[in-house]
This record gives sequence, structure tokens and C-alpha cells, in this order.
Amino acid sequence: MIPHDFVLDLLYPLPAYTKRLFGTSAIYIGDKVVLATRQKEEIPQDNGIWVCTKVAHHQVLKELFPSLRNLKTFKIKSWLVLPESADDFEETAEKVVTLIKHNSNLIGSIPAKRKPKKGKGK
Repeated sequence: MIPHDFVLDLLYPLPAYTKRLFGTSAIYIGDKVVLATRQKEEIPQDNGIWVCTKVAHHQVLKELFPSLRNLKTFKIKSWLVLPESADDFEETAEKVVTLIKHNSNLIGSIPAKRKPKKGKGK
């Protein structure tokens, strides 16, 4: 079970799946990470739904969704957070998912492939 799992229902019928990333539950559509959810007692100010984006899209997304803000504690610049304390939390989450469903270039990133680790003694 992931925090704020209603976003998985909102993403249906997209083939969403989750992986651990930065201590969150990241949500992928294919190879693209689009969101992450976080709800932890330590460092609660960054709890909520994280939106994967590029810094170049921050202003547009913040204008579309005023509740989005930069992460306060974690120095991960490309992500924005929809704080779980926002008055319009579920409504804004639904609107963000609508952008994802319309394949908006404002949200999502394909992570770089990790290079295989070189074995010792090779």
C-alpha cells in the first residue's frame, strides 16, 4: 500500500506501477516516472504527492496549480510537491493526473539508465 493511493485509481486505465525512489513510492507509466507519494512522520513538510517535471516547467505548473511548491527539505530541484495539507489536495491531484493522461510534456521524465557495476577482480 502506498500513501495517497487514490492517484493510482485516477490514473486508470494507464498502466501505472510503483517503485521505491528517494524514500517515496514513485509512480511510473512505462519508462516514465510521473509522480511519487510520500507520507512519513520525519520531515512531514514534504509529505504529499510529488510531481516529476523539469525546472523549466515549474512556473507554468505553479500557475496552473497554485498549491504546488518546491520541496522544502529535499534538494531535488526537478520535483514539485502538492502538500497533503493543501485545501485542494485531491482536486489538484485529479487535475495533475488529467495532464498525465493527456501525455503533457510538463510532467514526467525518463530516468537515465544506470550503468552496470563493474565486478571486483574483472
